[in-house]
Amino acid sequence: VDLYPGFSIAFKAGIDIGWYAESAPDRGYQNIWADYTGSPFTFTSECHKERLMLLKLRADEFPPTMASDEVQTVLNRIRYDHDGINTTYYGGDVNSWQRYTWDLPIGTVVRGDGEQTLRIVLGNELEWHTWYALALLHGPMGVGPPGANKAIIDDYLVPFKTTSSSMMLNLSCIETDEALATISATSMAGECIGTARIVLTQAAAPLRQAFADTIGCDLGILRLVLPDGTVVSSADDRRMARDVLSSLL
Repeated sequence: VDLYPGFSIAFKAGIDIGWYAESAPDRGYQNIWADYTGSPFTFTSECHKERLMLLKLRADEFPPTMASDEVQTVLNRIRYDHDGINTTYYGGDVNSWQRYTWDLPIGTVVRGDGEQTLRIVLGNELEWHTWYALALLHGPMGVGPPGANKAIIDDYLVPFKTTSSSMMLNLSCIETDEALATISATSMAGECIGTARIVLTQAAAPLRQAFADTIGCDLGILRLVLPDGTVVSSADDRRMARDVLSSLL
């Protein structure tokens, strides 16, 4: 999945999709799931009514190098599951989503163009090379949305990992002299990535390599964008750094 995907979820006719986005039940949850997981798992008291969420999975449990089948196996082991870790408990826990992430839910759930469609609208791009999950969460005492005609006693999670055909970083110059320059990089979302010191009379390749190492991406997909819009790529690696960065210095 790329870094700025569109999420659209279609539901069967007759199901009240507002239950997932606008008026999920806030009563009836016993909120004692921690007694069944064996340890506390909540990290915030902030309340979220949505039963449909986009979550960034915990990096300590789901590192980027983890294979997709292993991610699914681990999720199945820890998720709110009547027949799994719950040992038949179905009293509900409005905070079950916090077991899968260390971050607040991402984006905003809105009604889509279709009558039975919900969308998740992102405010910023997702992080590169990171595991996420689309989560459809259980109801209180197994009660599901009107029209479903079935109990929803489990959390269902669909994991995916982000990738990209190119990584873009914006460059600026912090300081320079005749021989050296300190270059700062930020993501397209404005997040500070770091700085690199470069010898201006040498090839530009070490600059791209330094930032590729910083963010942990393949050098071949890294693109550096100068303030005038010029894009520095692998084609510039052998050129003198002073020439490549002339509009920046």
